[in-house]
Amino acid sequence: MTGARRSRNAVVAVESPLVYAGIASALSIAGVDCLLPQGDRPSALQWLNNHDAELAIVQVGLDEASRPRTLRRLRQRHPALALAALLVRPTRELLDETRDEELSVMICWQCEVHHVVEAVRSLQAGLAYACPCCCRALAHRRLFHGRPQGKPLSRREQEVLRGMAADRDLAQIADELCISEKTVRTYRRNLMDKLGTRTPTGAVLAGVQRGWLDLTMAETT
Repeated sequence: MTGARRSRNAVVAVESPLVYAGIASALSIAGVDCLLPQGDRPSALQWLNNHDAELAIVQVGLDEASRPRTLRRLRQRHPALALAALLVRPTRELLDETRDEELSVMICWQCEVHHVVEAVRSLQAGLAYACPCCCRALAHRRLFHGRPQGKPLSRREQEVLRGMAADRDLAQIADELCISEKTVRTYRRNLMDKLGTRTPTGAVLAGVQRGWLDLTMAETT
């Protein structure tokens, strides 16, 4: 993420105090301050409409008041705002609408703090990110049909990618494949180049979207 713009403040628009506390903790780890104390979603969005912030994490759902499309006016008014969608549940309909609104950073209520930290850092760097729950839902959507898209991954690269998707570190992947950590690192670098991403999480998401990765299989390998 060399050269990435480091955002220093954010607004969190969620209903649950517990979820807010988890996101605030992740923002603190990433060096980002919350501009508002915990409150309801409408109040936070009203504040955002009249003030500037660098980042925003906004709860989205399927009720009319919180659908992803309700954020269009906010994005038009603040085009530089880095915006992440917090999905109440990563359902098919909600994922589709979130993607249609071109919200490329998606997390859900079940996220652990380190996933939220990674989402925040992806926002800061202008990268796409989806938490593991959203990735699994995207995989089950079978967004791409037929043969996988993009540059082909070798068998070994696919095995390394599945290990990354299962949240295994380099040593664990190397042990499973009976190769050195240096070789795993080389495969990881090559597959990330082919998938056009700079982060392991981005590689997993790209692998799912392009049809190279089935997270259901990754979890059982």
